[in-house]
Amino acid sequence: MLGFNSVLISFRLLVHLPSCVLFLAVLFPDHVHVCPPDCQLCTRKLVQCSNLGLKHIPSNLSKSTAVIHLSGNNISCISQSEFRGLHELSVLFLANTSLEYIYPAAFIDLQQLHYLFLDHNQIKQLDPETFHGLSNLLYLNFQNNIIHFLSPELFVDLQALRCLQLQRNYIEALGRNTFTGMVNLHILTLANNMISEISNSTFSDLGNLSYLYLQYNNLTWIPSHSFGALKSLRKLVLSYNPITHVHSFAFKELTNLEYLFLDHAKISSIDYKGFAELSNLKQLMLNDNELSIISADTLPLLGHLRYLQLNSNKIRNISSDAFKNMRSLRVLNLASNSLTELHPKVFLPLVSLVYIWVMENPWNCSCQLLGLRNWIAASFLHVNLRCHSPPSLRGRSLRYITVSELGNCITVTAEADFNVKPSVSDIILSEPPISQTSEGYSTGTTATSNITLTTGGQTVVDKFTDYTEKDHSEITTVIPREVQAELAPVNFTAVDGSSLLVGDATPVSRNAQLSCDDQHPKHNEAFDILLAFFVLACALVLFLLYQVVHLRQKLKMPRNMEEGVLEYYSSFRFARYNIAHPVCTPERDLLGYRVQDQVRMGKQTKHDYQTQVILFEHSVL
Repeated sequence: MLGFNSVLISFRLLVHLPSCVLFLAVLFPDHVHVCPPDCQLCTRKLVQCSNLGLKHIPSNLSKSTAVIHLSGNNISCISQSEFRGLHELSVLFLANTSLEYIYPAAFIDLQQLHYLFLDHNQIKQLDPETFHGLSNLLYLNFQNNIIHFLSPELFVDLQALRCLQLQRNYIEALGRNTFTGMVNLHILTLANNMISEISNSTFSDLGNLSYLYLQYNNLTWIPSHSFGALKSLRKLVLSYNPITHVHSFAFKELTNLEYLFLDHAKISSIDYKGFAELSNLKQLMLNDNELSIISADTLPLLGHLRYLQLNSNKIRNISSDAFKNMRSLRVLNLASNSLTELHPKVFLPLVSLVYIWVMENPWNCSCQLLGLRNWIAASFLHVNLRCHSPPSLRGRSLRYITVSELGNCITVTAEADFNVKPSVSDIILSEPPISQTSEGYSTGTTATSNITLTTGGQTVVDKFTDYTEKDHSEITTVIPREVQAELAPVNFTAVDGSSLLVGDATPVSRNAQLSCDDQHPKHNEAFDILLAFFVLACALVLFLLYQVVHLRQKLKMPRNMEEGVLEYYSSFRFARYNIAHPVCTPERDLLGYRVQDQVRMGKQTKHDYQTQVILFEHSVL
């Protein structure tokens, strides 16, 4: 009878259970939710329904849901009633759902939505009211769709948005007021589109934008007027655009720009002050272009530049003052160009230089590289410059090539004093500095007179160049010339017959200088060898110290803090010992025996002084 009553009570509870649930739902509507069928996980805040092939957004979701995962389904459109009532929704994943269209005001109830993922879909167009109501949205991902056009004021409601991803679409132009209202936008990505035109007012409201990515588009020119409003821009990426020319003041008013990427374009010329007003620029990427000449007007006023990439161009000439203001430059890449020679004065202003790449250039290791070779030998930088010609030096490092291997080079160093009539010591055999003009290169203002060198019965006419510029205090010149090791007496006679020498002709020898120059690379090699031995010695000392410490730890006496325990060590004289009995067992009374009784030994009387045996005994009492 008792069992029947229990069954009856249970049956009555089951009958009234739906009524109880309904009553609880009325009282606590936020604590009752229905999980869509086949969903992986449903909680009060999370709904996980990814990769289920759903064709519609599940209904009857909890009003307290904060995160919804719907990626990987087959939802083709989002209507206006799909997300009604989800006022606490913060994150919505709708990526890769074959989505084609979003109805206007579909997200109007999602005032607390912060992250919206709509990437990898098939959305073709966005209506002006698509994002109406998303006033607190911080992140919007629209990449990998098929959007062709962005209507004006499309994002006007997204005033809190910080990051907008629009890469890998088919956008062809950016019209007026495209990003109106996005006053807090920090990152804008428009890469991998088909953008060929940008309106002057496109970025007018993006005063707080810090990062702008426009690589892999169809821009053929730099839209200077469009960038004028980007006062806070720190990074601008224009890589992989068919830009051919950088005009003057192309980046005007971008005074906070720190990173500029113009690599993999088709830039062949840069106007004077093309990078003007970039006073805070730290990194400039110009690699993989078609530049051929770097003059003093190419990269001026870049005093804070730290990284300069000029590799993979067609550069064949760099003027000696091309980097004159770059005292902060740390990394310079000149690899893979067409350089055959380079004056060492190019690197003199680069006092902060740490890394330099000059490999894969057709370097001609002749007397023209003697100055550069001496600079490399004296510098702490590792400059991997290997000769391309002549064939006898191909593949060899310029640092370790001797002066005699470069050819018969004459170096003349003299102090220039243009107020005194030139004498023999004032004769400077050099070429005037080169400056770029509209028609190419022209020399500075010089006064030239012929000088006749008479040696061994042969007369050679050379030119004496008298510089009129005021800032030349010392000039060092390298002149290739076929000369014997010992020169015959040389007479300097002017064309008019007057002698330039006072007294008899003096024989000139260059053996001493060649000997000093030949010893320079040997000293470098010897220093490298000594440095290697020093490093090995330091490593050996450290290893031995480690072994000593390790051995001391092994020999360290064990410490036993228990009471009534005594440790002792004893050693025996040099001799041969035979152990007659093992160590005494702990059962015996240790206090009744002497220490020597623990090990009974028979000692031989014959001493052997050729082999020393020392026995240590360690016992614990």
